[in-house]
Amino acid sequence: MTKAIKRRTRKLPPTVAAIKNGKVEWRTKDGVDYKLLGYFLTCHLVIEHYVDECLKTFYPKIKWDAAKLTFANRLALFDLNIEKKFDCLPAIKQMHALRNKISHQLDFELNLITLKPLLDYLKQVNPKWPSRLKTPTQVLDAFVMMSCATLAGAITGRADMIKLTRP
Repeated sequence: MTKAIKRRTRKLPPTVAAIKNGKVEWRTKDGVDYKLLGYFLTCHLVIEHYVDECLKTFYPKIKWDAAKLTFANRLALFDLNIEKKFDCLPAIKQMHALRNKISHQLDFELNLITLKPLLDYLKQVNPKWPSRLKTPTQVLDAFVMMSCATLAGAITGRADMIKLTRP
């Protein structure tokens, strides 16, 4: 019976950095914070769910699943039509742009500088927030809660207004 080898740290295989004169240069992913990266991607998925529910609530007759639109296409389709201070869609678009960068550059670093568009949104909602948010995880926590609360309000208000019924 063989024993499973326990890894102390998670590692991914290196990727090709360059090939010069027949020699392959490899790039390791040792400095990537996979926990933060995973949390960022999970936050993105949760927000995407709220955006989809918002679209389905505001435009219930459209067959959204059949349309197979990209998230960027779906974001471009609607305007929350709320006070600019609370409009989270521009910041969600910036978050999506970061997600796209990550998909093409796995060693992309998420930090307070790269998350500045999210911080800017939070600052316009409440000018005191940015001084309280010291880590990328805290920024993501606040952003996902605020943007999802805004979208939830839009979903709830519209569903009640049109007396929507659906699974």
